[in-house]
Amino acid sequence: VSDISSVPYSLFADKAATVDSVSINQISDLPSLSISNDTLFYATQAPATIIGVFEDTLNCSNSDTVELTEFCEPTIFVMPNIFVPGGIQNPTFHPIGVDENTYVDLVNNILTNKFEVYNRWGVKMFQSEDLLPRWNGIYENRKAASGTYYWIFSYTDSSLKEYKMNGFMQLIQTR
Repeated sequence: VSDISSVPYSLFADKAATVDSVSINQISDLPSLSISNDTLFYATQAPATIIGVFEDTLNCSNSDTVELTEFCEPTIFVMPNIFVPGGIQNPTFHPIGVDENTYVDLVNNILTNKFEVYNRWGVKMFQSEDLLPRWNGIYENRKAASGTYYWIFSYTDSSLKEYKMNGFMQLIQTR
């Protein structure tokens, strides 16, 4: 077919996808082509399968399939093993590297979480379901004693993967 703008086509999407279309007036990478019936399709859910069927005026057809998948970088946290409440380096017990600059990006990737801290006798000292929990070392309105504490942190990120972390942390009070 010499005139591509006269080629009729159909696009189909599988049941998992909602497909919307937006017309394109120009394709910047191919300025010499004037394609009046080219359409940009985007899926609002993934995974999705898009099948394009192109047919010319002689009823010759060709089809192509595109598999759309969603990939999100995993959100990985690293927890400290020493915590000094009110200290300079890590004044609250929270993941390493989280500050005002990275907080928004990380919170946007967390869907749910649960964070708990226990003392050596198994007493729950702190729990939170805040998107990014921070323990200030206070238990029942008093400073928690210096010592070893056990923490459990589970969360689901935007890739819908669930992470479960746990470990020990040394709390050091500077009285």
